[in-house]
Amino acid sequence: MDVGADNTETGKSLDEPAVSGDTVYLTVDAKLQKIARDALKENVDNAKKGAKSGEAVTGSVVMLDVEDFSVLCAQSYPSYDLSRYYEDRGYYNELIKDETNKPLFFRAFEGTYPIGSSMKPAVALAALEEGKITPATTYYCNHRYTRFAPSYSPKCLGTHGSTDLAKGMAVSCNIYFFETGYHLGITNMNVYQTRLGLGQKTGVEINERAGILAGPAEREAAGGTWYDGDTIAASIGQSDNMITPLQLATYCATIANDGKRLKTHIVKKVTDYSRQVVKSETTKDNAEVKDELKVSQQNINEVKSAMRGVVDRSDGTANKTLGYFSVPIAAKTGTAEVYKPGTNQLATDHVTLIAFAPYDKPKVALGITIEHGGRGTYCTNIAKALFDGYFNGKDMDEIPKTKPDGTV
Repeated sequence: MDVGADNTETGKSLDEPAVSGDTVYLTVDAKLQKIARDALKENVDNAKKGAKSGEAVTGSVVMLDVEDFSVLCAQSYPSYDLSRYYEDRGYYNELIKDETNKPLFFRAFEGTYPIGSSMKPAVALAALEEGKITPATTYYCNHRYTRFAPSYSPKCLGTHGSTDLAKGMAVSCNIYFFETGYHLGITNMNVYQTRLGLGQKTGVEINERAGILAGPAEREAAGGTWYDGDTIAASIGQSDNMITPLQLATYCATIANDGKRLKTHIVKKVTDYSRQVVKSETTKDNAEVKDELKVSQQNINEVKSAMRGVVDRSDGTANKTLGYFSVPIAAKTGTAEVYKPGTNQLATDHVTLIAFAPYDKPKVALGITIEHGGRGTYCTNIAKALFDGYFNGKDMDEIPKTKPDGTV
C-alpha cells in the first residue's frame, strides 16, 4: 500500500516476477540496408541541386524477395542518427522541428505519391486480359492526345508515331496508354490495380498507409465527379493516385511472381527468449497469399517482356543505366507531374521506378520514389546499386559515384 504525507492511502503496488519476452528476427539484410541508405543519400543530395527553391527533395526505396515478399531493405531519406536520437535531447528537438524534411517520417511505408508511368504495366496487363488490346495493337502518337480536344488535349513527352505495346512501354508513350486506358475503362482498371496491391495495405507488421487508388469511388467519397479525362490521366499514374513505395515494390513483385501477391512482411520468425523454441516463422513454403490474379500466362509474359524492353531496347527509358548490367533486369520508369501547394504552378516532377531481376527467373523486386527528383536516372542509379549489392556482392564503396546530373 502507498500512503501520502498525511498517512492516507494513495494507491497500491503489486510486485510480480518479470517474464522474459520473445525474440523477433527480421528479414532485413544489413548490407543491402546500408547500400540503400547511402545510394539514397547520394542521389537525393544530387537531385536537390536541380530542384526549385523551397522544394523538399526526399527519397525512399523498398526491395522485396519475390519468392516470399520479405522486406530485404527499406530506407527513407532524409533520416536520422539513431545513436543520437535517445541520448541527445537537442538533436531530437531539431528533428521534430524540421517541417521541411520531416526526417522522423518513414516515407518508405507511410509516404504516398503519384507514381506516373510506373502504373503502365498494370494498365497493360488489365487491357490484355480484358481483350481491349493485343501486343500487336497500335496507336499513333503525334505528341498530343486529341480525343477530348479542344477542351482537354494532354501531351506525350515525345512523338512516337505508330506504337505497339513493346514500344509504348519502352519509350513510355503516353498517347498509347491514354488510348489503352480509355478503351479499358476505369472500372476494369481499378479491379486489376487493386488486386496487384495498389491503394491497398500490404499487411506488413509495422505501420503503413493504404494511400489512394484513383477512381470514381474515391472521387465521389471526396465530393467530386469522375470524368473520362480522369480515366486517361489515371492510366499513366496521375489523377488522384497516391501510392506508397512499399506498394510499388509489392506490385512489382506480384508481376514478377506471375500475378500471385503474397503478404509483404518484415518479421522472419519469433522465438522464445532463449531462442530455442520457434513460435512462428514465415518461409517460402508457407507465405500467406493475399490475392492471385489468375491471368493468362501469355499476357503476363507480354507485360514482363515489355518491361524488359524498358531496359534492353536502345530507346528504353532505363537502358542507359541498367541495360548492360550483369543480370537481365525488367523495369518501368515513372515521372509524375505535381504542383506547388495551393497553386496551379508546376513543381519539379516526382520520379519513380519499379524493377525486378533476373528477368527470366525473378529473385528480387523493388520500388523507388524520389520526391521532386526531376531525373529518372537518380532512381535507376539506386536500383543498380542495390542489384550490384544483391547479385554481385558489392559494397557501396565499390559502386561508382553518381554525378550531380545523375550520370555515373
